[in-house]
Amino acid sequence: DGVILDTIAAARRLAKEAGYNPNDFDELHEFFLKLDWTELIKEAGELDNAISKIKAIIKTGKYNVKILTKLGGNPTEEDAKRLFFSSVLPGIEVITLKLKEHKDEIVNPVGAILIEDSLHNFRRWGFAKGINVLLLKGEYIYDYPDEERIKEEERANFIDDIANFEKAANVQKLLEERRKL
Repeated sequence: DGVILDTIAAARRLAKEAGYNPNDFDELHEFFLKLDWTELIKEAGELDNAISKIKAIIKTGKYNVKILTKLGGNPTEEDAKRLFFSSVLPGIEVITLKLKEHKDEIVNPVGAILIEDSLHNFRRWGFAKGINVLLLKGEYIYDYPDEERIKEEERANFIDDIANFEKAANVQKLLEERRKL
């Protein structure tokens, strides 16, 4: 949801309005536990036309798209996320993880692309031989498990231009290496 919906920014704003310190992890977590996720999703809004971009990726027929999302322990969170995603992306599997679970342990990352907003999850996915894409302040950064950055001129926006992503020399080499595993 942090790549598709702007839940983090919306939650920080709502937490501050409710008297919580949005920069304090424990206070923000306490706020998340009390929050109505249906309302947060409405408040958050979509990031960068993500739904349309996911639909375009699905339409290519080249990728088996799944949504991986962590749950923070709020009783309304899972139902709200599933309801939202089923309404905007019907038929897409939504995999929910408990807070202490890791995406690379739930889904086999080898040959799979993860678009992620968490640096921790991004690194774990890469180390597990997955193809990792970091969404950071609206910019997509492609990386390798050894964390060697591809050159600036070879960066491409994966969601907007899949063809350029696949043609980037370092990415093509990585895709070929993954297929051999």
